[in-house]
Amino acid sequence: MRRTRFAQRAYTVAYENKIAEAFETSAFKTGTAGGTAPKIGFVFTGQGAQWAGMGVEAFHAFPSFRETIQNLDRVLQRLDPAPQWTLEEVLLAPKESSRLAEAEIAQPVCTAIQIAIVDLFEEWEIKPTVTVGHSSGEIAAAYAAGLVSAPEAIIAAFYRGLAVKQVAPAGSMLAVGLGVSEVEPYLSDLGDDVVVACENSPNSVTLSGTAAGIAAAKERFDLDKIFARELRTGKAYHSQHMNAVAPLYEKLLSLAYYTIDDEDLAWRQERSRMISSVTGEEFEGEQVPFQYWSENLRNRVRFNSAVTTLGNHPELQDVTSIIEIGPHSALAGPFKQISIANKFSHFKYIASFVRNNDSAVDLLKTAGELVLHNYPVDLEKVNEIEESVSGATFQKRRKPLILVDLPTYQWNYERKHWYEPRLSAEQRAIKYPRHDVLGSRIVGLSDRSPVWKNQLRHRDVPWFKDHSVNISFLQ
Repeated sequence: MRRTRFAQRAYTVAYENKIAEAFETSAFKTGTAGGTAPKIGFVFTGQGAQWAGMGVEAFHAFPSFRETIQNLDRVLQRLDPAPQWTLEEVLLAPKESSRLAEAEIAQPVCTAIQIAIVDLFEEWEIKPTVTVGHSSGEIAAAYAAGLVSAPEAIIAAFYRGLAVKQVAPAGSMLAVGLGVSEVEPYLSDLGDDVVVACENSPNSVTLSGTAAGIAAAKERFDLDKIFARELRTGKAYHSQHMNAVAPLYEKLLSLAYYTIDDEDLAWRQERSRMISSVTGEEFEGEQVPFQYWSENLRNRVRFNSAVTTLGNHPELQDVTSIIEIGPHSALAGPFKQISIANKFSHFKYIASFVRNNDSAVDLLKTAGELVLHNYPVDLEKVNEIEESVSGATFQKRRKPLILVDLPTYQWNYERKHWYEPRLSAEQRAIKYPRHDVLGSRIVGLSDRSPVWKNQLRHRDVPWFKDHSVNISFLQ
């Protein structure tokens, strides 16, 4: 905080009782900061990246993260009917009893995690210039862009999962290692049984359809030794199967939005841009209507087009750091494939969470990576420590202590950093001493016109008394 930020930088994450290991040279991540601070883009993971234990460490370590989860729980508990579970219970549940495999629970929990990360990053002065969401990740992307409030976002996520559970027919999805144009010949005779649900990248799509149709498609890809992995979603998202869900989903949202008051609506981020993965273009408008979320559920995810729009947008060329906001870096592969295909060499990708990692450490590493990229992170906020108050049920935050015994930087004696005007140099290094009669030569003047200055006084030159001149005037 109080040292010069040079271009060559490094960071480490120090653990309690493991300080020595944290400050070993191998524990530091180093980098070279650019000349200007980068702008940031947030990319939001869709459903499916969740895992038991995600966010637990962040929940305990960061008050802002915990408060966001608890406040979102209060929003959900006001609904009628309210969920029979809480976000906090689901997040803190052990792996053996975790309910994150249930889509209607995983959906709002993933969105809550994303909102909590966005709120924490705002506290650390990490704010996006643009956001992009993949599938349901658009809900949190809209919140980060200031297009919806946090209560609106968590309600949209909760009712999405609830409506799909109650109305959507059974189905399945398939991840395939081919682009859209390459995969279409395999689907030409399958009709509506299998459709392209997600354009993830030029080399990756997700298919959606009936269980029989997905099984038939997988056989064809396996025969040609093409990567194809079935996703155990139980539903065919982003297909005509979701048409039956839209009426109920929109009805639930319209009724719930009437219960949102002004205080709820005030819980929102500053306005920034959002690239829609429904259209592949920048979202226009100041508010996302609730009907947009049913379109998001039914229509194809155009993530490839959205990232391409972001990379080519003339007003977003200074966005060079991309942070994936979500339970895991599930979009790292597709994003890099899009960047390679479009020759986007200016992007630096950072994951906020990685599966089975300590989530608090991952968030601190995200801040550290941004410092390496010369982003003005508020390190005092990042390094705040939470302490238990004796005899109380709450925690308090303590600012980081100042280290006063750090070694000084080694000075480079080979290079001289000195500039001195001629007047100062002549005054400091006078060549000739003062003369009793002439006095001292005035410094700073031309050598061709020397000038001396003197003031004759007996007390300065005693021998003047013996050299007096008497002048008599004739009458």
